[in-house]
Amino acid sequence: MNPITKIATLLKSSKIQVILDQMICSGSNFVTTILLARQLGIQEFGIYASVILVLYLFLSVSNALIVAPFQVQQAKESDQSTYISSLFIWQIIICLLFILLIFAVSIAHIHAVQSLQAYVTLIVFLIITFLLQDFFRKVFIAVGKLKEALYIDIITNFSQLIWLASSAYKHTLNLSQSLFIMAITFIPSIIAGLIYLKPVIPAFSKFINHGKQLIISGKWLLLTAMVQWWSNNFFVVASGLFISISALGALRLAQTLFGVLNVFLQVYENYLLPAASRLFIQSSLHLKQYLRKSTLKSLILLIPVSICIIVLAKPIFRLSGGSAYVDYAFVLQGMVILYLFIFIGYPIRMAIRVMMLNREFFFAYMITLVFSLIASRFLIREMGLAGVITGLIINQLLVLTYWQFILIRKKFVLWH
Repeated sequence: MNPITKIATLLKSSKIQVILDQMICSGSNFVTTILLARQLGIQEFGIYASVILVLYLFLSVSNALIVAPFQVQQAKESDQSTYISSLFIWQIIICLLFILLIFAVSIAHIHAVQSLQAYVTLIVFLIITFLLQDFFRKVFIAVGKLKEALYIDIITNFSQLIWLASSAYKHTLNLSQSLFIMAITFIPSIIAGLIYLKPVIPAFSKFINHGKQLIISGKWLLLTAMVQWWSNNFFVVASGLFISISALGALRLAQTLFGVLNVFLQVYENYLLPAASRLFIQSSLHLKQYLRKSTLKSLILLIPVSICIIVLAKPIFRLSGGSAYVDYAFVLQGMVILYLFIFIGYPIRMAIRVMMLNREFFFAYMITLVFSLIASRFLIREMGLAGVITGLIINQLLVLTYWQFILIRKKFVLWH
């Protein structure tokens, strides 16, 4: 078998298609963020970071109400075409509600979102196209049409990167143009999604019934998603409100650089979790030994990388964003400490998942949200952006402490 045939055979593998799709999405997001950080300047990039925060808040809501229930329910539906078509209409309705909300906030002239005021139309355009493209992508993955999901992601991400890079090369790239390019490059994927999906007009009774199912299935998912989003992002949002939009931009750039490590952690979890589940069936002792051994092996690789990032934080920030970011190099160093805690706590997280203690995820995020609401203003007033990093680290320690307490109650002690 020649190399071209081997590659073609590999690309037909569902596992390879899923991995390739995730690599394209994550890689494109990483490159786009670095490109915009360098081209827009720290002030405009901070506004861009605010837009992305809003975008992912709406994505959390959309996923909780539409995508997550669909992923569970779709196998039970005999008429897949009608069911998916109903969901597509409900997705459009949710997008319309988001539009009304955005314009209502815009008319209210709220000080916290004043920096976004000039970009309202472009933000609306971006949110609608992004959510619709994401809907098609996740539906295709859920029903096993992995090739179609891969195609629409290739169409969007490559066209987006080429257009942004071309504008950057011509030195014509600003925030308005960036938002427009990102929004309009989702449209070909949406058109392709419609062609692949071939939606039909469902009977009104079925459409209403499917909507009721979404509400019943999604209401708790929505609550959990909102708590989780605010738990993860409260300090990030607060950095933009209480410090400056530039501080938010620097924090967003640091998070993007660590996005590479996030991909590694996701792969790490996806790889270890099935094996951990099988070992737990045998005995809890086997699971403990496996998690401890895997973590210690990975730390041997992670610690040298962490030391390098701490030492080279200024050159890394200068290379990725430009000289305006150098003064914020301490943010990158703080993120190293945060991610070390996240990684050290991964065995605890996986033990919670293996034991299917899903309720404890909700309570853990609720604890951190309450702490964020109480402590954020004090930490940021006293320490500035360092207080944001401190808050994120404390949040992580609170989550791990709570989960460890739950595991001890279950007579499951990982480290002793």
